[in-house]
Amino acid sequence: ACMNVHKHKHTPLMDLLGSKKDEDEKAIVVDVWLRSLFGDTPPPYERVPPVIDTLFHLAKLHDLAEQQASLLVKDADARAFEYAAEADRIEAFLEAAGLGAATLPPSLMSASSTLASLAALLGLRDVSSSSFALAVTDLRLDIMRLTDDHSELEELLAHAEQRCAVAECQYSRLDSVLQTEVKAASSSARTQATAAWAQDLKYLCKKSEEYSATLAKLKQSLNVEVLRDYSHSALVKNAKQLDAFSSTAAPVLAKLDSYNDLPPDLALAQQTLQDARTELQRIEEELTRSISSLHM
Repeated sequence: ACMNVHKHKHTPLMDLLGSKKDEDEKAIVVDVWLRSLFGDTPPPYERVPPVIDTLFHLAKLHDLAEQQASLLVKDADARAFEYAAEADRIEAFLEAAGLGAATLPPSLMSASSTLASLAALLGLRDVSSSSFALAVTDLRLDIMRLTDDHSELEELLAHAEQRCAVAECQYSRLDSVLQTEVKAASSSARTQATAAWAQDLKYLCKKSEEYSATLAKLKQSLNVEVLRDYSHSALVKNAKQLDAFSSTAAPVLAKLDSYNDLPPDLALAQQTLQDARTELQRIEEELTRSISSLHM
């Protein structure tokens, strides 16, 4: 862009606008700007006011940058011309004094080249002692500023390290407290679980005693001796006893069926029926125990 500006005179895009910047004139400026960037085939865009306004703003910024670049190139050309004229004047003066480049020793030429390179590196206008002194002063000021910045960074780093150390101590303390709380909660949970298990064990033992007492009472009420002889003759005898018991229970069941015909609204009939059902249940339990004793 700078080379193009250097070759031809820059024409600002804003000169294409009239006094009234309507949307059509903005679109014309945008089209001209895009063609200057991409040639005869600019990228398509949506021709709506928001998009045109955005592209118009970018075109203005680009045009301003082109103008600034043109001014920089002109200034550089003027400086180059001045330096070239000054170099020609000094060279002519040295030639007239018999101190041309051909007559100078190689060491002096090397020193002059080094001095010129150093001046260019420092951005000096000339190679005078005052220019070098000012450049060195600026460098020393930069070094002092960088030193101060480095000291501030070291202080910030030390402060950050101190805060990190404090944070690590706090983290260790909180982690220790957390572990203690977790252990305490776990111990409390185990204690509560142990107490619950002990309570359940006491309840089971109590129920076991109750069931044992109930079983003893039932065995006494049955008044049936559990046979320990499991021979064939004993089993046949028990089977006969079971048949006899079944035949004894049959009349009771028939009597119970006769009670089913009683009117349901009579209290005495209901009580008699309940007694019969209780007797039947007792007989069935005795029958079940007898069968179980046969299979033992």
